[in-house]
Amino acid sequence: MAFEYQRSYQRASPPGPTIESSRDGSNGPLVETVLPWVIIAVGVVVRLRWYLAQRSLWYDESMVALNILSRSFAELAQPLDYDQGAPVGWLWLCKVATLALGSDELALRVVPLTFGIIALVAVHGAARTMLGPWPAVIAVGLFALLERQLYYATEVKQYAGDIAFTTLIVWAGATVAQQGLRARNGLTLLVVGIVAIYCSHPSVFVLAATGGTLIVTEIIHRRRRAAVMLGAISAVWLANFAVTYFALTGASLRANERMMDYWARGFAPLPTAWGSINWYINAGLHLFDRKVGALGDAAALAAALFILGLIAVWRRDRRLTALLALPIVLVVIASLGRLRLYAFHERLLLFLTPLLVFGIAAGIHYIWSIPHRRARIAAGVLAALLLVRPVYGAVDSMMRPPTVEELRPVLDKVEARVQPNDTVVLYFGAEPIFRYYIKHHAYPALASLPVTVTSSFDGKAYLDAEAELLTLPRRPRVWFILAHPRDWSGFDDEKFYLMTLDRIGTRIEQHSARGASATLFDLA
Repeated sequence: MAFEYQRSYQRASPPGPTIESSRDGSNGPLVETVLPWVIIAVGVVVRLRWYLAQRSLWYDESMVALNILSRSFAELAQPLDYDQGAPVGWLWLCKVATLALGSDELALRVVPLTFGIIALVAVHGAARTMLGPWPAVIAVGLFALLERQLYYATEVKQYAGDIAFTTLIVWAGATVAQQGLRARNGLTLLVVGIVAIYCSHPSVFVLAATGGTLIVTEIIHRRRRAAVMLGAISAVWLANFAVTYFALTGASLRANERMMDYWARGFAPLPTAWGSINWYINAGLHLFDRKVGALGDAAALAAALFILGLIAVWRRDRRLTALLALPIVLVVIASLGRLRLYAFHERLLLFLTPLLVFGIAAGIHYIWSIPHRRARIAAGVLAALLLVRPVYGAVDSMMRPPTVEELRPVLDKVEARVQPNDTVVLYFGAEPIFRYYIKHHAYPALASLPVTVTSSFDGKAYLDAEAELLTLPRRPRVWFILAHPRDWSGFDDEKFYLMTLDRIGTRIEQHSARGASATLFDLA
């Protein structure tokens, strides 16, 4: 396929500050070149620290891991067990990693780690292409140590891949916008888009925004050949999306009512009343809060800087503004309650983080570019406010890497203490984690014991749960193993189950770690 070079259309910047690079002094170019890579190196080191800490798999991870380890490549293209959903390309990459490296936590997390590092490098490249050298320094500085970015780069879930492909697509699209369509950048855009479709579900929003923006630009400027070539690229993307949606697992995810109910809070109401408008305001701020992984508790400040950044980018090149803003608009449309195509909620929005960071970086740099000393002080203060929490969290995590549900060290202790006639009772939330560790780690004594799994009652059925515990075999040594306990309106399962077992038996010993425990009871 041949691509035609087209000179990119550049809007003339109006008077006043822009987001172009500002260089003060002869050291400017050196700092612009070296500083981002220093920041990237720090980000990589922190990610490796989290990865090598090898925390236990938690509930969600264990369910994905069991699918990856127990299924063939063909079976991974079918609906997954445990109501899980992940892109087939990402699952295949993880399968390859486990075949090559084994079945432990490090092998399962090497693909997310790789995508996390790719995203970190790509954020700098994309920001430099779109915004210039100094905004790129700001962007990679904001992104490198975000807590959610560190966490999902070391979790057996697909979200690090979503973030990486968002950044790569925008980078490829911005390159075409800036340079015009050429053979090399056109082929890059095509290939990145195809791979993204198989490895990242929400990449379709970024691809639609990128392809649409580039095509409309070429049509407006009557560059028909370039518009046709970009249309062909988009058609190839659409064909591959159809394969992933209809032939693989996409349609089955939407048909999964349990999963749709779980994400129900993320489906947007029609903006017809104040209550529904308030949903959009809260959802917009939610994009920037700590749960999504943007910039800590300063959600309103981050949102204001993002809007200012969009304005600054708009003054320079409207196409780049579309690349940053349109994916967000498309996700909101897809989340409308009548469509229910995608939930505008929590970790499903992580893929938007690079776009938010780009806008915020552009906003900070716009303030810095105002020719007044107070403006530069203000820009520095704003950047510091956004950086203080990520930096503090990263420093703390280097000394104490975070944990979630540490069942493995608990099982290590139980394995050393079990006797041949012991019995195991599993809290239902611990079942997939227990299954993973018993099958793929060395726990021969535990693996030989009979296991009973408690039922999954809802938060109003404690009488049923109590009745079930009363039917347990009256044995002198019963291990109650718990992980991923639920907390229903302040009344948590762990306290309830342990209190009930204390009432019907005698506690002998207990071993606990964060989010997990094993308690030996005499129920005879």
